Amino acid sequence: MQAIQIKKAVTKRLQQDFSGQPFSTADLRQLFLPVLIDRTFLIMFGFINTALISASGSATIAAVNLVESLNVFLVSMISAVALAGTVLVARDFGAGRIGKVSKLMTTSVFVTLMVGMLFCFGILGFKTPILEMVFGSAQADVMAIAQFYFLGVLLTYPSLAILEGINGVLRGINRTKSTLTISLFTNLLYLVLSLILVIGLKQGVLGLIIAMNLSRILGAIFAFRLLLRSMREDQFKLSRMTQISRHQMLSVIKTSLPFASEQLFFNGGKIIMQMIVVQLGTTAIAAHAIVSTLAPMSEIIPVALSIVINPIVGQSLGQQNPQGAKKITRVFLIYGSLMVYAMDFLVMIPTLPLLMRLFHVASDVQPIVRQAYWVVVIFHGLAFACFAILPTVLKAARDAVYSTTISLVTMWGIRVVLGYLLAKTCHLGVIGIWLVMAAEWLVKDVILYARFNRKEWE
Repeated sequence: MQAIQIKKAVTKRLQQDFSGQPFSTADLRQLFLPVLIDRTFLIMFGFINTALISASGSATIAAVNLVESLNVFLVSMISAVALAGTVLVARDFGAGRIGKVSKLMTTSVFVTLMVGMLFCFGILGFKTPILEMVFGSAQADVMAIAQFYFLGVLLTYPSLAILEGINGVLRGINRTKSTLTISLFTNLLYLVLSLILVIGLKQGVLGLIIAMNLSRILGAIFAFRLLLRSMREDQFKLSRMTQISRHQMLSVIKTSLPFASEQLFFNGGKIIMQMIVVQLGTTAIAAHAIVSTLAPMSEIIPVALSIVINPIVGQSLGQQNPQGAKKITRVFLIYGSLMVYAMDFLVMIPTLPLLMRLFHVASDVQPIVRQAYWVVVIFHGLAFACFAILPTVLKAARDAVYSTTISLVTMWGIRVVLGYLLAKTCHLGVIGIWLVMAAEWLVKDVILYARFNRKEWE
């Protein structure tokens, strides 16, 4: 009975918050729920991925974590191009320029694929020097596993780029159910294959590589078929799909540059932080990897909100409704923060001992994980909703240069510099790393929210 009353109260409040908006609560559910489920499965599969390799020991966990820091950096560049496609498609779709959308969708996917292929074949021959240059202080057994795993990850980039590009344009036309279907197909296939290869056939890291490549190739084929079906249902001109506009290519690249620049600075800083962690030893790397796997579990809702709000703001501005875009942003910030704290205190903290057993966390690693995660919990709700949502909103409002500049200053001026001082000079280790990350979240949030309030949107 109490749960029903709470649901009614929340529904009533949402209806009040969305009064006068071009998007109703029903519209929001249609957009949000598929993305939320998508992000949940995505993070859960990352969670399961870490659990699968944890039985192989701290060296394997450390190696995969090192490669993933580079992987996140490179994938963020691919995602930046896909996000540019979402922004451009959403604006034309919201303004009713349907004829322009068909060609733009194909162009966006093509540009995303080109970036993926460039990264795959451009880096393939230099994978070992890159790893040695960045993480050369890691132990020999960790580096050997990392080199092999990095090869397998690079080979997935062309198919991953197709997936990212298609998902990006589908979100731009509000086809979030299709993106959910694509994600479920790809990730469930990866899960089944990895369980068979890693648990059943005992193939370890090789099993992860094979599962990752097969699932993304088949996922890309499946995504392309859904894109064709979506275009037919929405009565887009399929004849325009074979037309790639040079002007639109330049527009996608130009729009992606601020997104890519921010990711370059942000994830480049994360790589520097990972280099600092590597110097602390294999135990520290493993602890940092476990906390980095656990933290996204409570970030599912704000990250989903940040994805959904991109086309909402883009379409609201296309309809000449900047005040509606600002109101919906404030609503998202409030609910996102509340949900982060709810997840941390109701789910993550009570289950932390069980989760560490699941990950086969060594006894010397467990105290570091517990202390670092409490740092995350204290600051999560205050910072992450703003951290996830505000940069996306400012980019959608064509204020990306400011957001990118702030990301550069806070990442390198706070996280990198203070991270080194606390971790190495003050000997706080991994705890110092996470304290600095929390401080960077808060400073960035204050600056971006002030900009959000002052900025006059068109």
